Amino acid sequence: MFTKYCFVAFVATFWLLSNNSQAQKKTKEVWNYLTDTKTAEEILTVENKLERLAYMFQGEFTNEDVAKVANSPLYQHQDMICVPIWTDRRGEYWLYWGWFKHGQPERCLAQAVWQISRLNRDTFELKFYRLPEEEQENYYPFEWRKEKPFANIRIKELIYTGGTYAITEVKENLYKLHPLAKPQAYPMSEKIKNINLSIELDPTKQQHFTNFYDENIVKIFGYDDTEDGNFFTRRPKNNPYYRPLTPKEKKAKAKKEKKDKK
Repeated sequence: MFTKYCFVAFVATFWLLSNNSQAQKKTKEVWNYLTDTKTAEEILTVENKLERLAYMFQGEFTNEDVAKVANSPLYQHQDMICVPIWTDRRGEYWLYWGWFKHGQPERCLAQAVWQISRLNRDTFELKFYRLPEEEQENYYPFEWRKEKPFANIRIKELIYTGGTYAITEVKENLYKLHPLAKPQAYPMSEKIKNINLSIELDPTKQQHFTNFYDENIVKIFGYDDTEDGNFFTRRPKNNPYYRPLTPKEKKAKAKKEKKDKK
């Protein structure tokens, strides 16, 4: 009798462990770079204002609607991806921000690490840092797609650019990141050496009015000349545009491309 009960207990334990292992494996398989972000509806349920603001920045955004109608090379189809990093630092909000030409996620147009913090009850700030070794053309391709991005970089390795922006709540759940009195140093290209962020955001969208300057702080171009700026809308969290393809999807894509060439 004892042996029978032991056997039954062993089988039950094995079944539970096996199913738990399968569940963990399944959870790991469906993880993607937007898993730790929130939908617009979820953001509205966050009670802490600082945390809610941080989530507003996070996500995947596209200016596809603007690009379709704008007759200007400034409004080419672009994507913005912002994900939390160093989440083990409790009470702190560190974000990776990347700006990409649509369909080219391997190399960003611009990127940075942002720290979001509270100045007082209703005023917040964004501190802008460059990643180390970008001058060696190191764009950290697809680092943002990892489960623990930039785990090998320490905060003291970040390069502060002089960009610390104030953020205020214009009205409920609408925030404005105010431009600086003097643009910050940020070498983006041979011509662009300074930038000045200006952003309005709510849970569903971001409007960027950022300006870009040469080494003499002469404006080259900007998005502050139109009412809507460069308008980015939030993409669905459950279907990231740049998630890695499964083997089945890769096979289907290759098959479609082969068919299209015929």
